[in-house]
Amino acid sequence: MNVLTELKPGVMYSEKELAEDVGFDRTPVRKALQRLEIEGLLAIKQRRGIQITEVDADVQLRLLEIRRPLQNFAAEYAAIRGTDDDRRIMQTFGEESLEASKAPPASRSQALSAVRTAHDLVVDACHNEFAQKNHACCPGLVAPFLDFSHEVRRFQHRRRIARAAIA
Repeated sequence: MNVLTELKPGVMYSEKELAEDVGFDRTPVRKALQRLEIEGLLAIKQRRGIQITEVDADVQLRLLEIRRPLQNFAAEYAAIRGTDDDRRIMQTFGEESLEASKAPPASRSQALSAVRTAHDLVVDACHNEFAQKNHACCPGLVAPFLDFSHEVRRFQHRRRIARAAIA
């Protein structure tokens, strides 16, 4: 589900309705909604629902002012601190992206999701929890177009990693 194209600004949606639309349980949907609220893409109204916000170009430009130095920092430290596993994952993603680039993306959402994944891989590889937290809070120009189900899958993936680390 693409937040901008499928959900209308100003309309109230229920968490249950969104969970059913994307086919996920409510817990990961709730976490994704909380992240999207931090990014300013929606407002969670207690006992009323979720309201999609209007995209403001000025706000997006101010976010970009912060995002660029953070991306540069993450890239520099990913090169320094990245593990062999990080490099292997990025190499695989790069090869898959190169192969996928031979044909146009199936949708704008798919292309932007791939951009977000590339950013996520670099930030994760820098192994700096503060960069990771800031990355989550400063979505930059890509965020208004993010695929909502990508956010849910990302939360589920991180939960699986955390469970594996505890086991």
